[in-house]
Amino acid sequence: HIFAMLPPDGGRPLFISDAAVNIAPNIETRVQAALQMADLARKMGSEKPKIAILSATESLLPAVPSSIEAEEIARLASASDQAADFAGPLSPDLAISPESVAIKGIAPDSKLGAVAGMADALVVPDIVSGNVLFKSLAYCAGGLAAGLVVGGTVPILLTSRADPPSARIASLALAAVVTKERRS
Repeated sequence: HIFAMLPPDGGRPLFISDAAVNIAPNIETRVQAALQMADLARKMGSEKPKIAILSATESLLPAVPSSIEAEEIARLASASDQAADFAGPLSPDLAISPESVAIKGIAPDSKLGAVAGMADALVVPDIVSGNVLFKSLAYCAGGLAAGLVVGGTVPILLTSRADPPSARIASLALAAVVTKERRS
């Protein structure tokens, strides 16, 4: 499942994985989510998508299993798709905020630097993380969530039951983008 979070003032979408379907996706499922989001970002015009694998920290900490898993997911996704940049673990601020990247001193030429502060997509560790993130962006920041289940024969529209009609229309438009290649 992918939510494309559309900013209220326009601009590029931010993709979020697994906010509604996969409760506790394993590493392989999250690798597939990263690859699907890279593909979707390309279809939406990103030349070389930047995919952040989220954790609470950018450090590898055994006490934070998602940090160890994020590094593995980034490595496996990178091996499968060299036309995108994958990096993890990244905290949410380091994934999307160039200012946080500068403050925390993440070098552009580091393992995380190709994605840090510029992520097109966020792979979350579980449904709770994804759901809290997408609803925070929708309710606190005014974002619009277009939701799809991808990876099957056809995309399946899946929004939150409380989403406005505009989210359903945005989901239809996103599904049209996903299926455009198949019709051409």
